[in-house]
Amino acid sequence: MKALLAISSIWSTRLFICGRKLPYVITLQAIKSIEQAVHHAIRELLRNDYYLLEQDVGERAISHRLAFYLEMEKEFNDLHVDCEYNRDLSKPKKLPHALIVEAVFDETRQKTVIPDIIVHKRGRHDDNLIVIEMKTTTNCTHEGYEFDKRKLIAFRQCLNYSHALFLKFNTGSKFETVSSAQVSNYSIEWIDD
Repeated sequence: MKALLAISSIWSTRLFICGRKLPYVITLQAIKSIEQAVHHAIRELLRNDYYLLEQDVGERAISHRLAFYLEMEKEFNDLHVDCEYNRDLSKPKKLPHALIVEAVFDETRQKTVIPDIIVHKRGRHDDNLIVIEMKTTTNCTHEGYEFDKRKLIAFRQCLNYSHALFLKFNTGSKFETVSSAQVSNYSIEWIDD
């Protein structure tokens, strides 16, 4: 969260790079509240939907359930929580080639991107709160992790997301069903640019 404390230098750089309106400033207390809400939603997923992780179902099914629990958090009451949301206002959500160096790009040298989960207000740029990329232990390669991390940084820089996080869930044989093991069943990395 150190990036949010150095607001003027980092967010001014974002404006220079992407030419977008700066995101609203969030207090340290609000940051703590957001982090707690995310951790609570993850604990609810682990408590109520452990079967999905135990059986190593697809990432989209797991992200849908996490989005459901995020939506229940009071911190996000006035926001939308969407999975696989592919719009930036009315156009496809895209990131510049310079920030995402892999995959196939369109004729504008931009890559269409679809984040796993976002917490935002639809149709606006100034209320993009959280973007989440998620992997399970059975589909998380080093290359995939690095690519997702670069995407998350680009989401913060170009699409004004205040927070970006990378989640990795233990699934299949790596999932521990003991309730005290909830914390060891996932790792979370808050991405600062």
